[in-house]
Parts: sequence; C-alpha cells; structure tokens
Amino acid sequence: MRKGLTLLVFLATFLGAAAGLACRAMIHDAATLAAVIKALTLFTDIFLRGVKMLIAPLVLTTLVSGVGRMGHSGEVLRVALKAMAWFVAGSAAAMAIGLAMVTLIAPGAGLHLTAGAGATTAALSAPQMTLLGFLTNLVPTSVLDAMARNEVLQIVVFALTAGVALTQMGSKGKAVLEMAEQLSFLVLRMAMLVMYLAPLAVFAAVATALI
Repeated sequence: MRKGLTLLVFLATFLGAAAGLACRAMIHDAATLAAVIKALTLFTDIFLRGVKMLIAPLVLTTLVSGVGRMGHSGEVLRVALKAMAWFVAGSAAAMAIGLAMVTLIAPGAGLHLTAGAGATTAALSAPQMTLLGFLTNLVPTSVLDAMARNEVLQIVVFALTAGVALTQMGSKGKAVLEMAEQLSFLVLRMAMLVMYLAPLAVFAAVATALI
C-alpha cells in the first residue's frame, strides 16, 4: 500500500505540472486563474491541516506508551538524553546548512528594496531568546494548550513525565498504558487515512506553483 501511495505521489507531481502549465497557456483571464488557484489551494490546505491535526496526539500517545513499556526509569533517562542529543545535533546541522546557503546564494542581494512611506520594522522585532527562557518554555502550563498550539517540545516533556510515572506505578498503571497504546494505534490509522489525500495535495500544490 505504501509503494502504491508513493507511486501515486510521483504520478500526481507530473500530472500537476502538466495541469499547471496547461492552465497558464489556455487561461488568460486573471480572475479565472485566481479562481482556479483558490480551488486547488483548498486541497493542499485540507491535507496540511489534517497532518497538523495529528502531530500532537501522535507524539503524546506514542511517547507515553513507548516510555511506559520500558519499565525502568534509568532506561528512560538514557533514551531521553540520546533523543536530546540527536535533536541538538540535528538543529545545529540545519542551522549550519542554512547559514552556508545564505552566505553562498545571498538571496535578495541585488533587489535594492526601499521601505515605503510610514513603514516600520517594529512589528518584526522578536523577544530575545535566552537559555533560561528556553528551559522555562519547555514545561507547559497546560498540556491542552500545548497541544492546541502544536508545541512539540512541551508535549514531549509532558509525555516523558507521564511515561516515567507509569513505569513507577507498576500494575496500577497497566490500564492507562493499554489505553495509550490503543490511542496511538487509532492516531496512526487516522494518519494513514490522511495520507490517502497526499497525491491530490501534491497535484494541487505543483499545479498552483506553475500556473
């Protein structure tokens, strides 16, 4: 099934490119093109919203059930430290690649843009990130708020805490652990249903980009 879905995504890419080029060549009315783009964007937006809808419950349920099954807090700590090391290494690599690309390509270097009358950069200012603020932000004030805002790191902290607590509950936490496992299976099945929309979303995204 995964191979068939991958093939459909590749096929949708080529069909989307052909459809986008055909629309650009055949439709010369700006209003009609805008309507076509708006209709195609609907499919892409629905797919992306479906993926975002499942991120928080998938992270929560899989981590709680996985950590709860380890059965020992020391093993949980080892895995947590390894995961954090991978996260830091991946983030550093991503930043290094981004800085290298910006240095080599220098995007916007020849545009010579000037700010319009009354323009201000006040809205672009962001609070300075500090280590203390980062560590404080890791702990959610409410897991429901973290899930609503898709704050993945906060969800991870809550899930790890819940998983460690389950390992210490013994047989008393068995029912909760089984429920978390069943919920993770449910969310994975929902993710598969959402992925069925991937070919249509890819078709719409490629077509929109080439119109």
